[in-house]
Amino acid sequence: MFIYFIFIYTEYRHTFPIPGFYWAISFTKRTRAMQMILLISSVGAFMLAWSFWEWQRQLLFISSVCGEHSGGRNGFIVRASGCISSPTSILLETKEGTHTLSKVFHKIAGREPRYTTTAMNKNFGLTEAEFNKLLLALNNGDESLYEQVFLTHFEDCCKYLMNTYRASPEDAYDASMSTMLEFCNRLKTGRVTYGNLRFLFTRMAGQVYLKWIKKQQKTTGIEHMDIQEAPEDIDDESYAILNKAWDSLLKDCQTLLEEFYYTGATLEHIATVLNKSAVAVRKQKQRCVDKLRELFIGFSLPEES
Repeated sequence: MFIYFIFIYTEYRHTFPIPGFYWAISFTKRTRAMQMILLISSVGAFMLAWSFWEWQRQLLFISSVCGEHSGGRNGFIVRASGCISSPTSILLETKEGTHTLSKVFHKIAGREPRYTTTAMNKNFGLTEAEFNKLLLALNNGDESLYEQVFLTHFEDCCKYLMNTYRASPEDAYDASMSTMLEFCNRLKTGRVTYGNLRFLFTRMAGQVYLKWIKKQQKTTGIEHMDIQEAPEDIDDESYAILNKAWDSLLKDCQTLLEEFYYTGATLEHIATVLNKSAVAVRKQKQRCVDKLRELFIGFSLPEES
């Protein structure tokens, strides 16, 4: 109402300089002035409501992103937990700010689970704590660890022997079972530690199978097979160095080498999946092998004092 009187006085102050001027204005002019004031008031109220809604929306967004990390469900708890350092962080209301905030939290929240998942994949689906618990139980007569190894890796190991060494299903099964017994014996004697147990088991299975081939020579063409013999044994130190070199390899190289050497996928199949030519994948595989060899040699060298 105050704005209304200011508007009327500003428009008609020269015609009606006295305080009672308003009542002398014609009805038409008063109606037009009222409509103008209502329009201005409506626009202002809408802008105010929009600003308040935007503020609430951003506050709810920040709460949803940070609340589970801070233990809170509203903006005040989020701020108190340190997710937002001060009220000035309301600058994050911009689209760019909220996008950056979301990426940071997803990265932080996903880092440990990704590491844990990778480690579990290398170790029969077990975390280090679970492995140590089952290992302790194994020494007390509980064979749950045997069952875990058998259920999660035995079939994959058989496939590896068939794909890599062209072993028959029967020979692959026998070699994997013999490896199972030797692996469990190493577990009991403390010669196996958490790290990359799947690789160690598969490596041992390859060694067992190659020893059988040398002794038995069951089929006529077996001695002419183009296979690369594995070392007779792999000591703990070399295994640790290889595991360290593998972890230092780029993820793309790890995936490529696992697909080719472990699952037995052909370069043509890998090229199709990656949408690349077979020639390009073959060159990439060789670069990855060379890099792994370089890393292994580098980690094998004694550190200069």
